[in-house]
This record gives sequence, structure tokens and C-alpha cells, in this order.
Amino acid sequence: MAREVINQDTYSQEDHQVAYVFDPEDDGTRQKPAKRRRRSKQGQDSAEIVKDSSAFVPLLNGAEKPEFVKLRERLFQESWAKIDERIERILKTSNIETLNEVSEFAKDAVTESGDRIPSAFIITGPNIASQDLLFQQLSETLQQTTSSKFVGLRSSEASTLKATLKKIIRDVTAKASTDEDDDLEVSDGREGRRYLDYDLEALYAFIKPQNVEHVFVAFQDSEGFDSSLLSDLIILFNSWRPRIPFTLLFGVATSVELLQARLLKASCQQIYGAQFDVIQTSTILETVFKTAVATSDSPVVLGASLIRSLLDRQHDQVL
Repeated sequence: MAREVINQDTYSQEDHQVAYVFDPEDDGTRQKPAKRRRRSKQGQDSAEIVKDSSAFVPLLNGAEKPEFVKLRERLFQESWAKIDERIERILKTSNIETLNEVSEFAKDAVTESGDRIPSAFIITGPNIASQDLLFQQLSETLQQTTSSKFVGLRSSEASTLKATLKKIIRDVTAKASTDEDDDLEVSDGREGRRYLDYDLEALYAFIKPQNVEHVFVAFQDSEGFDSSLLSDLIILFNSWRPRIPFTLLFGVATSVELLQARLLKASCQQIYGAQFDVIQTSTILETVFKTAVATSDSPVVLGASLIRSLLDRQHDQVL
């Protein structure tokens, strides 16, 4: 029978010290360190497997069985999902007023915008995490209340004019983009015709038989876009109206004035805009805390130090 491999390493207090003082004249009279508890290689391997496959660390000095670690993680994920659902419900409710205002603006702008492009400037604040939920709600609400298409853009997806147009056209026509294929086949009601996948003529041919009232293009992090690219897009989109009924949505973390100062004057003159203020997360933080965390039926009980850490982190993110 093969002998079990035993770890002979020893444990000393210095193992966890941040720094050491080296004295070459030390007489070596310090107490001999105690031996570390012996652990089999099989036990070490099990702990390593759990460590690699789970974000939860084995308890009991690493002696907790892998199946118990996975059980703790599963129970936590299930319980935290309920808290996350409560938080999301509160955030969605806080956005309802903004959603209704933007919807009304889009409807009225059809007749009031004239030869300018309707643009909603939504002051989201610096909390990027809440922006995703807001624009997801905007997409759902606007497409339910109007005959429209919705495209969300991030600055990381719009490095050039060509790349931005590709993203918009592909999303509206629900075509998967490939680097090798630069053509897009769109049916205009008579016969299929191929267009370059960054040609707005393809978008026009696609929406024409559908009687689309709006093509919403949302710049979620508008300050992150190149200012000249943003100006070019505004001018280009307005030149295609009313064939393509573009309506623009800008997520603004700072102020409309700062964003306007970055744009070309010619593009600003083509905007029919309105400003909408979203309820900031910091304003409803107490409601979120009381409803989702500090309730008697909360599935996860958080300690005071962890709660303080979460609140401090939230405060730092919105500054």
C-alpha cells in the first residue's frame, strides 16, 4: 500500500507578519516554533478544488467539506436573489415618472419638433449601475406605447461613425454582425436588395413597410462619446428625417450645459430637446435599505460592519 503523503511544514507566528527584522547577530535563542497540524495531500487537494470552483472559502481552517461549501454558496445566492429583486422593484418604481415624461415628450415632438431632431436629455447622475436599469425600462416602455424601434449605445461600442451605424442598423433589423460580411439584405416589399451594413438606406427600407413612428437611439453614457462623432451623428440623423423618424436619448451624468459645450454649434442648432431629471439613488437609499435589508423577513441578515462598508461604497461611487 502506498504511503500517504504528509505535509511536514511547520507553523510559526512570523508566517503572517507583513514585515520582518533581520538581525545577522541574532543568537538564535528564540523558542522553537510549534509544528503545524499535519494534513494529508488528499485533504489539501479537496480544499484547492473548492477554492478554484467557488467564491466561498472553506471554514474550520479549511477542513469544511466541499459539498458543504457549495451548499452555503447556493443558499446565499438564492437568498440574495430575493433581496436583489426587492431593490430592483424599488428602483423601477422610482423611474416611473421619468418614463411617463419621456413617453409624452416623444409623442408631442412628432408635431412640435419641426425640422429639428427630438432629443431627450436624461440626467441620470454618476451612478452607472442604475443607468442600465433605466434604459432597459425606457426600451420596454417606449416600444410598448409607440410603434418604434430602440437601440442602446455605449461609448465603447461606438469608436467610429461606421461602427456606430453598423450597430444601429444591425440591432434594428436583428441581424447578427460579422466582420467578414459587409452586406445586408433587406426586403423593401418588392424584392430583396443588398445594402452595405452601415448604409442608412437599408434601415429606411426595413422600417418603411412597418409604419414605424420612432427609431430611438439612446446614448447611455453620452459624455463618454467622442464629441465630434456625437455631433456628426446628430447632423446625419437629422438629415434623414422624416424618412427615418429618429428620436435621440442622452444619458447625462453631469449637466446638459457641459454636454452642449462639447458639441458643434451646428449640431446643437438641429436639436429639439428637453431635460428630464431622474430620482437619484442617494435620495431613495433609505427606502431601499428599510425595504430590502432592514426588514424582519429579510432572507439574509447583514452585520453592522458590512452594512457600513456597503453604505460607504455607495457614497463613494456617487460623489
